[in-house]
Amino acid sequence: MRWIHGLAKCHVDAGNTRNVRRFGRLAVPWYTSQCCGRNASGGMMLPSGPSIPHVPCLVLCASIAGCIPNLKSPPWAGEVWEDAADWEAPENSWDYLDGPPSDLKSEGYQRGDVFPNIELLDQHGDMVSFWQFYGMVIALDISTMWCGPCRGLAEEVDHTWKDYRDQGFIYITMLPEDVEGQVPDRSDLNIWADQFGISAPVLSDRPGYSYDIAPDGGWPRILVIGRDMRVTESQVSPPEDAAIRAAIEAAL
Repeated sequence: MRWIHGLAKCHVDAGNTRNVRRFGRLAVPWYTSQCCGRNASGGMMLPSGPSIPHVPCLVLCASIAGCIPNLKSPPWAGEVWEDAADWEAPENSWDYLDGPPSDLKSEGYQRGDVFPNIELLDQHGDMVSFWQFYGMVIALDISTMWCGPCRGLAEEVDHTWKDYRDQGFIYITMLPEDVEGQVPDRSDLNIWADQFGISAPVLSDRPGYSYDIAPDGGWPRILVIGRDMRVTESQVSPPEDAAIRAAIEAAL
């Protein structure tokens, strides 16, 4: 069993949902305040721990195997394409148009970039390709199963999708981590979809892929992608339903 130790300061009113400290190739998660629920006295509730008083604190993170992302791809992690020359549509139940043009090339995750393609597992056990939704507007919600604000946002996902679906819109949820910090499997995806009544795609992550999109590990991270697969919003802020709807409407 491999242990990695680190010391970090946190405050219950401080910044992002969760921070990540990197040790070489390992990305070790640090629980901080905004991702955690609060009790009636304003204390912080860690995902699996007791309330912490409303004061600055020091957190000693002893990360064991269950806390460190698996650096090997699970069997359900799909292919990644740099361009669309050899792209093939996967078999799944989601609506899509004609797929990407053959000259489409991956660029990056910032505003104006062509969003890269990857195939990921959905809650039905099928592989889903981002580029199959070329010609549609995409909202990509990257959330973790342990994150309080992510769970709050999930309650709005299906309502938002259905409000814009007829205009050529798809709402994709990507879950990089389950409640134990591991890559979710199909059963986890179904738990999330069932708990929040989501009938839109809920996808597992390829280990580490979400951290390419959001290196700071701040969840939820919401991107909006236009019909030409170019990113129109690389980080909707605040990550709340009203702001997400405004970004969607601007891209439609």
